[in-house]
Amino acid sequence: MIVLHEVDAKSTGDGLPSPQAGVKVFPGGAWRPVNASFALPEDPPDDAQPRTSAGADLHPMNRQLFYKEFGRLLYALAAVDGHVTPKEVDTLKRIVKEQLVPHELFKDHHGSDQAFTTEFEFDVLLDRGADADACFDSFIAYMSQHRDEQHVALDRTILRAADEVANAFHGVNKKELGYLIELRKVMAKQ
Repeated sequence: MIVLHEVDAKSTGDGLPSPQAGVKVFPGGAWRPVNASFALPEDPPDDAQPRTSAGADLHPMNRQLFYKEFGRLLYALAAVDGHVTPKEVDTLKRIVKEQLVPHELFKDHHGSDQAFTTEFEFDVLLDRGADADACFDSFIAYMSQHRDEQHVALDRTILRAADEVANAFHGVNKKELGYLIELRKVMAKQ
């Protein structure tokens, strides 16, 4: 995340923050409070060269791809038992609205919050009747590839959301439990 300058969150009357409380101001005038719980790393510019220093990931994490993969994980948890219930769909929508959207600063090319990519991907997979195992494996592969770019707050959000979807309909079943255990193992290793 790039911090151009820090100012205070009190409004100047024109909807912009005044220089009295902590907010981060981004290129183009977007801003948010400094104490937000998590944010994804800045997307690199289109002409950015891969970093090759020790520990640097050659595959920079892309917000939209992260949210797409996150939708795959949540779909896999909902569909692993062969049926996605309305309660699981409602839980996914609540997670996006309450846990992802408030922390995402960027919009997609349609002007929608990029966090809605999670919900869109879930819906597409549901419509297609996608294989839960393939979706879960896709998320695990993505996280393994981008592990160096993750941080504790985002990991907690992923695990909390996974638990909520798995528990949405009559608690966690045996298949969902297997996914949750594997997810925790993979995330702990990295």
